[in-house]
Amino acid sequence: MSKLCVLVLAVAMIANYSSALNCGDGKIRGVNLGGWLVLEPWITPTIFEEVNVELGGQVVDEYTYAQYVDPDFASDRLNRHWDEFYTRADLVKLVDAGISHLRIPVGYWLVDVSPDEFFPPPPATDDDGQRFYLKRLAGWCEELGLKILIDLHCGPGSQNGFDNSGQRGEINWFNPDDHSNIDRTLVILEKISVMMKSWIDDGTMSPDTLFGIAILNEPWGIWEELWLELRDHFHYNAYDVVRNVLGDGPKVVIQQAFRTPTDFHGYMAEGFENVMLDLHEYHAFGEYWNNLAEDNAGWSTNIDTSCGFKTVMTESTMDVVVGEWSLANQDCQKYLDGGYDTPYHPPNGSPDTCAYYIKDFSEYTDDHKGFLRNFMAAQMDSYEAGDGYFFWTAKSEDNCAPAWDFLFLLEQGIAPQNLCERPRICTN
Repeated sequence: MSKLCVLVLAVAMIANYSSALNCGDGKIRGVNLGGWLVLEPWITPTIFEEVNVELGGQVVDEYTYAQYVDPDFASDRLNRHWDEFYTRADLVKLVDAGISHLRIPVGYWLVDVSPDEFFPPPPATDDDGQRFYLKRLAGWCEELGLKILIDLHCGPGSQNGFDNSGQRGEINWFNPDDHSNIDRTLVILEKISVMMKSWIDDGTMSPDTLFGIAILNEPWGIWEELWLELRDHFHYNAYDVVRNVLGDGPKVVIQQAFRTPTDFHGYMAEGFENVMLDLHEYHAFGEYWNNLAEDNAGWSTNIDTSCGFKTVMTESTMDVVVGEWSLANQDCQKYLDGGYDTPYHPPNGSPDTCAYYIKDFSEYTDDHKGFLRNFMAAQMDSYEAGDGYFFWTAKSEDNCAPAWDFLFLLEQGIAPQNLCERPRICTN
């Protein structure tokens, strides 16, 4: 290729970067890169189904994938997935619509594996495994003007017992008589922070590109002793770990932990810089929302409740973001609630409800599509009354989960094509 062609290509690429929207109001308009570095069966069902043909349903999460799947096959399959699932072209589509931030879930095994665990050793250099693909994506974000939030989605021992913690089943992250997994989590956060600093130091990304570190996703704060550990010790210790490595610039993000938002009023108020509260707001789980979904008349309640959430955002004494939300109003998506199981039986969605919602998008009625547009607008209205949002998730395998798939919703005209200039429907 001639130098002239290279120059023309470079100019074209720069022009493309500058086409990305910048709303200019400081709000976070983000998406999660779910199903990428942390596998979830409902986001990428084929990865689980293809191995369970022979393994009889034993592979239900990232841990059992490492435990039961042939290591050579697993390495090849996962490297291909990490390489292909989220592409630079996907990020360009996101920034051109006005997306400003990415929340990137990672598992503890990215940087730390103990001898009694089945995961392969963590990548030793930036040229290996997940670390290579994460660094490549950080470089893309630097080029495209996206900011990244690195989210420790999976703590050792499992902080909530869900498959999205990496290991479905018991909660062993916390033990009143043994804090070894909590102590290990602090070491893991230090290793992640050191990795991010090294990428800043070597020029892969600027300090501004690293928005922050989310210290642990969805710990089971319903367990009162675990909540007290979070509230009185872990949050403070994790804050110190991140600050000692990265300074005061990046946000330290703490998650709601299934507590009411008012539990955080006045929390970490003095002497703490750039701390943000991450709320997760779903209408897909539980009997209440699924009963509403049985009749389209329930859609107005979804929208009204979403508009009313503005009060939660404005009353927060902390910087606050909704780090996960979607357009799902029922739990019918295969493997969503309870995880991999064949056949999948939604805990709350009735057969009639699921028959209505789980079908090809081409069969959606105009009323259904209109509801999805309004439901998205209502949530964006409220979440932007705080510091903003991260939609869960950016993509699902072959668009298998339309209500959770931002890129597909964008392509189908459900998500606003311009997040800076979109319809607003909340009047409060």
